[in-house]
Amino acid sequence: MKNLSGDEQIVFELLEEFVDHYPQRLEEMKEAIDSGNALLLTRTAHSYKGAISNFGATRAQSIASELETYGTLEQVDQALPAWHELVVEMKRFQEHYDRIVATTKDQG
Repeated sequence: MKNLSGDEQIVFELLEEFVDHYPQRLEEMKEAIDSGNALLLTRTAHSYKGAISNFGATRAQSIASELETYGTLEQVDQALPAWHELVVEMKRFQEHYDRIVATTKDQG
């Protein structure tokens, strides 16, 4: 990652932080869904939506927004399909991130 400019380095560090913690956030959303906890789903989905928006992952952001709405409307029982969709989308995000890291390492 040596070849990154200062701004790029900051963005990359934010991205690394997000990638390190998003599985835990997904699990928190799943626990909220499983337990019917609308408030927890609303909060975790809102936080996730904000974090993922920093990286241009608009589809994941949209799904997180949908999950937030399920929580807000206390329709947690309908949220599981959207959560599964977010998991799939985040696998794509992770694959893209892994390619970026590999390319950056190859250039350094």
